[in-house]
Amino acid sequence: MGPAPVAVRAIRLVNRHSNPRAIVTATLIRDFPADRLPAVETEWGPARQTGVEWAVSQGRDVHHWHWDWKHKTASVLAGERRLIAIECSGSVQGLMAAKTETPLARLGGWSPLIC
Repeated sequence: MGPAPVAVRAIRLVNRHSNPRAIVTATLIRDFPADRLPAVETEWGPARQTGVEWAVSQGRDVHHWHWDWKHKTASVLAGERRLIAIECSGSVQGLMAAKTETPLARLGGWSPLIC
């Protein structure tokens, strides 16, 4: 099975950095190519590390400090996850790795839901 076809759609975002705030055009990309994940990590990794260092200096609990988008490549290529991205102003501004199969509903911890 080859890569899924990429679906692209124009969307609008609010630019919170402009004064007054402005609406800008962005692109929503379903099935964002996994081969672009290293570039995303190169761009986002340093900011994440800076955020982790700041949180630790403030005595805050740090979650997801180990996150690395390159590690999602295998699960995307295997069809276990699909990537949804938002690009604006020439860079990826948001990215989600969604599981392709919905897990069973469960009650009370890990007991299977039986109807």
